[in-house]
Amino acid sequence: MLHCGLTLLGLTGTALCIARSLNLGGGTRWVAAPECRLRTDSYRLLTMLQGAPHTDLILEGETLEVCLRSYEEEFVDVLRECSGVVVARCSPTQKARVAALLRARGLVVAAVGDGGNDVAMIQEADIACAAWR
Repeated sequence: MLHCGLTLLGLTGTALCIARSLNLGGGTRWVAAPECRLRTDSYRLLTMLQGAPHTDLILEGETLEVCLRSYEEEFVDVLRECSGVVVARCSPTQKARVAALLRARGLVVAAVGDGGNDVAMIQEADIACAAWR
């Protein structure tokens, strides 16, 4: 998928160490985003990442929330430049918000979910797959 120019975005409720093991992407470097609790922190993070293509980004749900609340457009721009993005400790609401935000910007969103916490995200996606056992 990476060779087709697709960005892989992993939104998971699990811990950062588990999310990191997903090894999405294939970019030239992994960037572990510092914890951003303030708007100024997220601005610095997004400014650092803008113009840095082929980066794989890993961040936590709290940082995602600050970015979504304060810098939606800039956040989408950064996502589009990354090879892969993993968000750990992501809430079901955040998953759905990201899917809706990307669709609103004209991007095609495919979502795969394996539980009830993924239903809202799947409903927001253009293409959806539910996996269960």
